[in-house]
Amino acid sequence: QYVRETLPDTWSAENAMTVSGNGQYIRITPADAVSAAGKAGKETDAFGRERACVVYPDAFGPGTDYVCTPTAYGLNTEIILRKPGDKTTFDIQVQLPALIPDTQSPDYIAFRQDKDTNDVQSILYTPMAVDKRGSWSYQNDIKLMDKDSGTNTYRLSYVIDAEFLKTASYPVRLNQ
Repeated sequence: QYVRETLPDTWSAENAMTVSGNGQYIRITPADAVSAAGKAGKETDAFGRERACVVYPDAFGPGTDYVCTPTAYGLNTEIILRKPGDKTTFDIQVQLPALIPDTQSPDYIAFRQDKDTNDVQSILYTPMAVDKRGSWSYQNDIKLMDKDSGTNTYRLSYVIDAEFLKTASYPVRLNQ
């Protein structure tokens, strides 16, 4: 197996989600003091496919869940807003090997071995949002907010289009 995913029973700063393979890894933890107990189950993803996953209910506050689905290439995550609210930014922390972030593209953040080569080791895409009716928004963002150089830990913000949320039919899925 080339990729290995680990989804903890309880997601917290001490219990990270991990994806590893070929000598690389990514550890994902909450950006804030959150502890969310996971539940294995099935969810229909943003593309209408029923998938086996782990759901961390209320991981980003009441009514906002984190759904994690292992894939052949890593981990797909969705933030699900189950009801309307004021929150449009959702932060996580990721720890990576000593890689260099490339934020030149508006569509993704690539992490490279060397800034002058195309040797991408990890990539985080700008999320898409879809509501219950199947309306899509591509006006979302991923931002690199902060880095702890001692641990190679980054704080990332996923930002959902506030205008889209004004007319959305809930639940709304922010798919990364």
